Parts: sequence; structure tokens; C-alpha cells
Amino acid sequence: MKFPKKVTAAALAALMLNACAAPSNINGQEGGTVVGAVAGGLVGSMFGHGIGQIAAMGAGAVIGGVAGNEIGKDYDSSRSNH
Repeated sequence: MKFPKKVTAAALAALMLNACAAPSNINGQEGGTVVGAVAGGLVGSMFGHGIGQIAAMGAGAVIGGVAGNEIGKDYDSSRSNH
């Protein structure tokens, strides 16, 4: 169980550093994809053992990335309408 704790710590550190970064040209869709993929990978890491855990992490990252992309796209379109 040490592997998921290390992954969780690294992902949280990356997200915190990203939040402190200066504003950039990343839109909501791109940011949503990254955050969704990281979150999905973290959730996926909680399931399975060995190769199954790695597969669950990959599936979680893909599903989270797609969901984050769609949420970010909706966010961007709502911002452009105002």
C-alpha cells in the first residue's frame, strides 16, 4: 500500500504548486482535463493489486480526463457567453 500513498502525495503536491503558479494561457478545458486525469488516477489507485491496480489507475485517469475535459469545456463556454 506504499505505492498509492506516494502517488497521492506527489499528485497533491503537483496540484498545490499548480494552484500557486501565475495565471497562464491554460483554459478551463485543458485544466479540467489535467485535474480530472490526476483525480481519476488517484481514485483508480485505490482498487486492485499489482497489474490490476495499474490498469485501474490508467482507466481512472482516462475516465477522469474525459470528464474533466467536458466540465472544462462547459465552463469555458459559460464564461464566453457572459
